[in-house]
Amino acid sequence: MLYKLTRSAFLSILDEFQDVRRKVDVIYKERMEKVAKEEAAIKLGVAQQLSQKVLFLNRKNEDIRYDEYLKRLSDTLIPVFFSPGEVIFEEGTIGRDMFFVKTGSVEVIIPGGKSMILNEGSFFGEAALVANLPRKHTKKAVTACTLYRLSRNAFMELISDFEDKNEKVVELYNEEREKMENEIEEFEQHMLIERKTVQINLPAVDE
Repeated sequence: MLYKLTRSAFLSILDEFQDVRRKVDVIYKERMEKVAKEEAAIKLGVAQQLSQKVLFLNRKNEDIRYDEYLKRLSDTLIPVFFSPGEVIFEEGTIGRDMFFVKTGSVEVIIPGGKSMILNEGSFFGEAALVANLPRKHTKKAVTACTLYRLSRNAFMELISDFEDKNEKVVELYNEEREKMENEIEEFEQHMLIERKTVQINLPAVDE
């Protein structure tokens, strides 16, 4: 047998018994503080991974400002949630955020009918932090996903206080822009060759 206590009934009890309310408030506050500490620890771990794996986020751990940098980076990470099948972003759109997979799986849809799966601990979209480049692939949630999002605005605000990061971003931006220009040039050359090889058979004209 189960007994049900509705929320409205529980609140009525709290109104009547203030000592119980005070205990509930203390328990709730302690729980929220614990959750906040756990989330902060997770985000700090994510920031550390990103600083090691993403070129322009890298910072040597012997640097005197390393801990400050990691804390600031972790504070910029915002949790976002996606339902199964929900598109995170589409190919060709201009990106302004990068993402880190906290839980769940994300599908990378590659032109030509191919795809790959990104699982917990993966990250994607980092080029969007430094350049207005179109997304190369569509990303879609396979399962319910919790991602950490790092926006370009938050990133730029962060690196404004770290001069070496500014220099690295400028360097990477130039590299990404050159790479994109080369890809566009190769595509245009390919289309030009295709046009030259197309033969058009005109119908015969009776004289």
